[in-house]
Amino acid sequence: MRLKRNVHPGWQFVSSCLVGLLFIRLLVTGVEGAVYYVDSAGGNDTNSGTDSISAWKTLTKVNGTTFRPKDSILFKAGESWIGTLSPLGSGDEGYPITISSYGTNQAMPLINGNGNTDALILTNQQYWEINGLEVINPASTDAERRGIHLCAANFGTVNHLYVSNCYIHNIHGKVDVSNGDQTAKRSGGIEVEVIADALTRTRFNDVFIQNCTISSVTNQGIVACGNRNGGSDYPGTATWNARHCHRK
Repeated sequence: MRLKRNVHPGWQFVSSCLVGLLFIRLLVTGVEGAVYYVDSAGGNDTNSGTDSISAWKTLTKVNGTTFRPKDSILFKAGESWIGTLSPLGSGDEGYPITISSYGTNQAMPLINGNGNTDALILTNQQYWEINGLEVINPASTDAERRGIHLCAANFGTVNHLYVSNCYIHNIHGKVDVSNGDQTAKRSGGIEVEVIADALTRTRFNDVFIQNCTISSVTNQGIVACGNRNGGSDYPGTATWNARHCHRK
């Protein structure tokens, strides 16, 4: 004799929910980022970029790619690139996007801004870690220029931006007092800046700069929270406190 077992519809619903939650959990914990290699001498932008023998070549290729949580962008040690590095995308909590190096050469990969406003810039992007790059931005004339620029506008809270073990030098900015030092204060090695927050109050949380060497820069070494639309705001006011940086 076979016994028929009745299952209450409510239990079937609960079981389905538990299975769905388990599946979502597996998707979240199973994040596996891709590793992309960039080789200025031996690479080719038509390559997949996903192994060292099929590396990309140019910053243009990198800048045209939207990266995802836990991805890594590795530049070949001892080689150099001219222009601005501005990759797209954001990581996620626990799964940052990493910029670093590969290879046996002892020299760091060199990003040469070549007189552009920024040598490396991230805009409204979070959960990035930049490690072990040499960054320069030489020019023949004075202007607002930076090495690494971490900026946001009307974004909300920008989380987890780390810069470690970088050598930033020869940044040709400008010393200018004609506009209240606005240009001078935004020229230098590393700048963390809220560009605008009139629509959405914007701030940075968990910005970490460590073991970096910064030399021969005009005008600032490291600048944090230079709000372009700050007006007469100053530390201690409600507007300033709404956008201030947190340090970890």
